[in-house]
Amino acid sequence: MEGGTSVASLSGASSTASWRERLPTFVGLGIVFGWVAIHLRGSDPSLLLERYGVQFHQLHGGGYWIDPESLGRATWRISLAFGLSWIVALALVLTVVLWERRPLASIGLRTPTVGDFVPALLALVGFYLVGHLGNWLGSLPNPLMGAITYALPLAVRLFAVSGVVCEEIMFRGYLIERLENLTRSTWIAAILSSLLFGLSHAAGRGFGYVPVVAAVGGVYAALYVWRRNLPTCMVVHFATDASVLWMPLAPEVWLPRLLHLF
Repeated sequence: MEGGTSVASLSGASSTASWRERLPTFVGLGIVFGWVAIHLRGSDPSLLLERYGVQFHQLHGGGYWIDPESLGRATWRISLAFGLSWIVALALVLTVVLWERRPLASIGLRTPTVGDFVPALLALVGFYLVGHLGNWLGSLPNPLMGAITYALPLAVRLFAVSGVVCEEIMFRGYLIERLENLTRSTWIAAILSSLLFGLSHAAGRGFGYVPVVAAVGGVYAALYVWRRNLPTCMVVHFATDASVLWMPLAPEVWLPRLLHLF
């Protein structure tokens, strides 16, 4: 009886220790899932812009007229929304370092190497192909959000593009690594990461755009799983989003010319 009680006590203590060890990870995953849930609430572009206070009118000849005064008032709110992504990413980094007691390398934050160049280029090609396939299938981004984006000051757009750092920390570095630890499956981790990445972009674009973004997330996830290097993913992600700053920076413009050199 005493031996049985001792074994049961050890088993209970081991279970308690296991939960304590995993609690920081569950909290971190909860932060990412919460971030996605917030963006699902704003999946209707009109409601999202109404919340920001942006006033616009659709022109008869196509395109949109955006009221400059209302856009100016909304700029700080939009900047605050982008700033929230930095807060979430910082919370995850602090969770890793201070609570999980793990190195930043555990979420892929390590120095890139020369061997990362070719995989990064292949990921850009993958992004280019997914984008073309999505356009062919009719899954296009909401044109209103594009008009709003280019109406924003350059500094705000630069701040928005810097959000790729936060997204890579959330959806590649943290989500893939921790889901892989919990499920013991790289496939499950990568697929869930891609789906959640797609859903997180429903805000202001609608659910029709989610499959394409999820497929793009699959490209980023494949690059991360291949190289386990988060800065490489950040550089590729920045390259794919740089058109927000200036349209000629879009991979659709310069990537075909680069590939012709090989």
